[in-house]
Amino acid sequence: MKVEGIIIAAGKSTRMYPKHKLLLDLNGKTVIERSIESLYDFCSRIIVVTGHNPQMIVESIGHMDNLEFVQNDKYEEGMFSSIKAGLLAAKGDRIFLMPGDCPFVGREVFQKMLSMEGDILLPSFEGVHGHPVLLSKDLAARIREDSSSVSLEEYIEKSKFSVVQVDDPGILRDIDTPEDYISALEYLSESGGW
Repeated sequence: MKVEGIIIAAGKSTRMYPKHKLLLDLNGKTVIERSIESLYDFCSRIIVVTGHNPQMIVESIGHMDNLEFVQNDKYEEGMFSSIKAGLLAAKGDRIFLMPGDCPFVGREVFQKMLSMEGDILLPSFEGVHGHPVLLSKDLAARIREDSSSVSLEEYIEKSKFSVVQVDDPGILRDIDTPEDYISALEYLSESGGW
């Protein structure tokens, strides 16, 4: 079975201006590098969807292996347009979807999700859903063709999905603001880093 990953890296990172959240340092590697690396052991290929200032993203991670870059020229329409752009390039039987600012998801989450069946799998920690989302090939095709939904959350809400209980608060952590970044550094320090 072929598993692929899609990393969404298309946004403007306006809440972190003038810095770009995906390029912030986390113990010697950028946020997006950490997010990509968490997928490496499980995906044969990782599709990185760029949008705003794509060259900056490509230059920062172009040295990494097994990446394919897809440009979403409609990125200002929101994350769902970037998800669709990534899914157009995906060929896997199962596909992990993850924003580029989720660097704390542990190996056990990916392993547990892959051990379960379902068209849409969502990890949950203490009753709260997080990232990544795991899609079947068939469901990915249906999302590509959907013109009525405006977000992945909306699409998932009207679809049949399965919840995977995990013991990893990292599925709930993303980095959108300077406060999130400070919190992420503290979280790393408390957990012993990588």
